[in-house]
Amino acid sequence: MNTFSRFFIVAISLLAPDVGAACTGASEASPLYCVNTPGDHFYTPDLAEYTSTVANNGASSAEGIRALVFTTQVANSVRLLRLWNGEISDHFYTTNATEAVGAAGYVNEEQAPMYIYQTQMCGSVPFYRSFSIDNTDHFYSVNETEHDSAVALGYEYELIQGYVFPPPGFESPTTTSTEPTASESSTPNPKKSLPAGSIVAITLSIIASLLLGISLWIIWIRKSRRAADPELEAHSYPLLAQRDDSSSVSEKTRPSANASSAVTGSSRSVSISQGTQTRQEYLTAQLRTIQRQLQSRLSAVTGGSSGLDESMEQNDVLRARITALERELELHHPPPGYLD
Repeated sequence: MNTFSRFFIVAISLLAPDVGAACTGASEASPLYCVNTPGDHFYTPDLAEYTSTVANNGASSAEGIRALVFTTQVANSVRLLRLWNGEISDHFYTTNATEAVGAAGYVNEEQAPMYIYQTQMCGSVPFYRSFSIDNTDHFYSVNETEHDSAVALGYEYELIQGYVFPPPGFESPTTTSTEPTASESSTPNPKKSLPAGSIVAITLSIIASLLLGISLWIIWIRKSRRAADPELEAHSYPLLAQRDDSSSVSEKTRPSANASSAVTGSSRSVSISQGTQTRQEYLTAQLRTIQRQLQSRLSAVTGGSSGLDESMEQNDVLRARITALERELELHHPPPGYLD
């Protein structure tokens, strides 16, 4: 594994949320009570406030403990703000400070602080939020069946406000309806929502996997090329370009060079062994041609020793050139003037 891949794996491990390092469970949480008054669901962790509200409002009904929340902030928790709108008699709870400021007609009640998790951790469950326009009432629940029943009665699902602990005796529903009602099909399905932390972790894992795969693919390509031709980098010569038809050397005496240029035009190098064989074939053909020329001159010389001396001198020059070329071949270097 190269340094590039190691860097991204370390980055992912640092960015991934360490849930186990700061996990406060239900044993540290407090009951969240609910009072149901006409047109309003009121939630508070303050038992005295809960009993007082029930006693002072004859039309209200005590619904008991609806969830477990923190009354002091713990790691990874956020404040659950409580707001009140006196004109429509509705309590509104949110962890979004911007949403709280922008809620028209609502004022922040700085009583009985509550804290919940933003992501699902430590055994917490979703805290579903829905709203009824007809009743001007916000409704919160950890029970999916209860939430679905509220939606069927006209409440509109808004979002998962956060994650809390279920009350004692709470049991998650094991079965769900396969045929949703019309109001359910038109609203988001809270059971399919993923926590923000899980989405980030999944996204980072996918990116790391892609980068690692690309790095391994590049390494494999490089090794494949080197295995196919080990001498590609250290020993290679460019291909001989095709000669013009007006060249003084006949195309028949060097078929290997022209064939190599035509067939392997996409390749940029040839090995020394192939180049050496091509040079040897060419030198052999050249030597035979010179010998035929020498024989022709010897046969044509009839006018005395001057013509014979001239032919022998030319022959010696040609032989000396051939000897120099063969010496160059032994050193694996292209001879000067080769194929000129």
